[in-house]
Amino acid sequence: MTPESVKRKYRLIVFVIGVLAVSGQLAKTAYSQGTDCVDCDKQKSQLNGHGAHSSSDPRRVINVKIEGTWGAPTNANIWNATTGDVGNGALEMWNAQGSPYFFNLRQDVPANQTDFLIVRDPTWNFAENGCAGTATPTVGAGRTTRVIHLPPQAANWNQDTLACILAHEIGHGVGLSSSFPPCQSLMTEPPVRTEADCKCSQSITQNDVAKTNQFAQDAAANCGKQGKRTNFGTPTGGVTDPYPFRYNPTCYFFYEAVDVYYCRWISITDGSCHPETPPEYIGTIYVLTDYYCF
Repeated sequence: MTPESVKRKYRLIVFVIGVLAVSGQLAKTAYSQGTDCVDCDKQKSQLNGHGAHSSSDPRRVINVKIEGTWGAPTNANIWNATTGDVGNGALEMWNAQGSPYFFNLRQDVPANQTDFLIVRDPTWNFAENGCAGTATPTVGAGRTTRVIHLPPQAANWNQDTLACILAHEIGHGVGLSSSFPPCQSLMTEPPVRTEADCKCSQSITQNDVAKTNQFAQDAAANCGKQGKRTNFGTPTGGVTDPYPFRYNPTCYFFYEAVDVYYCRWISITDGSCHPETPPEYIGTIYVLTDYYCF
């Protein structure tokens, strides 16, 4: 067998392994290991806010409200971890960054002007839901745009930890998706099985801010809400397999990320999505397009 035929056979074996053994897994691994390891959440809508913070500060005002179930007056730990009036707070963390938003605690605004509502959820299950969660209810008259669910135990958490968790949930609300270790980001989520796993010490990174700005400026153009996203993983589109299957070479697998959408209503004039029901994101599939091993 000639060296060239050996090489071809070897590449074929690696290709089969790439398709059968690591194809859907590396797509997730790749993004979490790059420096640009935070992406936009395509299922979120943009936050329009309530005008500029001031004549000299164009940041959009985002109203945050703490639900009354946290007590009257509001539990001090929940209040301070939200505002930062005493110690660290989630709103203070975000307002200190160069994001397009200014987060303002407003207990006096109605639901249709509340962008984030922090609720006490007595049904919380840590193994199923993690430490906290952000829901996006149907937006309409009398509706809050984002609802942050916290377990009742959060009232007794360390304030710095709670502030970090709340800041993370606000990150989801402004259009950031979760990332996973070893990604260095506010959006990094460790595995959570019990309340003891609820630990958070990450700060807001420049990449978090950059993605937030992209989403706020033009979610469709900058965050791939329509069409295809091709620069997945490292700038060249590939990733080194940290756990090669059976063989020991360094392999680069190249994927093309294809976002899938559907329309609720179809226009009868040209077959496109009706303007009142824009394309809704279903999910992303990753297609192995190339590989290289050495």
